[in-house]
Amino acid sequence: MRLLEILFYLLKTNSKTTIKKLAEMFNVSDKTIQRDLDKLSLLGIPIISYRGVNGGIELDRNYIIAKYILTENDYKDLILSLYISEHINSDLKKTDLIKKFKMVGYDRCNEILEKLEERFIIDLYEVPISTKKDVYKVIEDAMDNKFFVNIKLEDNIIDVFPVSYV
Repeated sequence: MRLLEILFYLLKTNSKTTIKKLAEMFNVSDKTIQRDLDKLSLLGIPIISYRGVNGGIELDRNYIIAKYILTENDYKDLILSLYISEHINSDLKKTDLIKKFKMVGYDRCNEILEKLEERFIIDLYEVPISTKKDVYKVIEDAMDNKFFVNIKLEDNIIDVFPVSYV
């Protein structure tokens, strides 16, 4: 996640920064930032490094994120993961990674997020809980194999994509 955050920070600022500043911002060592920048360079991100008193690093100003880096399914899975994680971990919500993805592809990101809003929580709470029941096996199988489950709710049948137990 830090690699993406560094990339988005460099894209957003569109100016020189220092390794020291990035290290302070991400609460890691200078060496860790240097390794992160090396990884980004290996991925084809054009990071320019300047030496000397007025030195620093920046992205090539002509750089645009290549769309071929992520397939459509990769992109959907990444947005889904961020969406779920932001609703579970408040620290991740503070990073605003989804907002940063919107900066790159607003319509594409919004389309995925709108579909995710059509979700709800099913409470299968029992006293005592027995995860050996068939319903739990079906849910676990659906989560492991990434497929939908049909649930009958009153007179409606709804397709549900289970993502986690709470």
